[in-house]
Amino acid sequence: AGSPALLRGSGIAAAEFRWQPVSGLSSFRSANTLASPKDTTRYYLIVTSSEGCTDTADLRVNVLPLPSAAAGNDAKIFSGQSVALNGMAGGGDYRYRWTPDYKISDPFVLSPVVSPEESTHYVLGVESAMGCGTATDTVWVRVLKAVKVPNAFSPNGDGINDYWNIEALNTYPEADI
Repeated sequence: AGSPALLRGSGIAAAEFRWQPVSGLSSFRSANTLASPKDTTRYYLIVTSSEGCTDTADLRVNVLPLPSAAAGNDAKIFSGQSVALNGMAGGGDYRYRWTPDYKISDPFVLSPVVSPEESTHYVLGVESAMGCGTATDTVWVRVLKAVKVPNAFSPNGDGINDYWNIEALNTYPEADI
């Protein structure tokens, strides 16, 4: 899909060339033309000699789909939890793989379970088995750390609980205290 195919009628002695259907062709009255159909299309070349004799040949231009990747919605989990990714791949015959293969059940399935210890971008890569290109999409799995809020502190300089420190608060940049 998206790339033209050269249709060749050259090498034929003829007074007139006519390609049908004309949609998707760069020229329908020349021996050679570029075809860019949106879907698989059968083209016919009608050749007429200078004596008025005609002959017809046909060929089919197969339009192979481009691969597509959809990694799914971003997710939030608490540290130690898991989440299933919901990838989708399209474009006919294809291969797919998730990267990185960090804390992932199986990088070669569309819905693996991930258990990252840190927030991670997972990328779904889809490659056409027919050589029609690749597609990627990314999903963000944010790992939320457990917040431990102390209910007291003793700023007396003895080195024990001298500061009110909320562990893992830096993983919540939108937090307001």
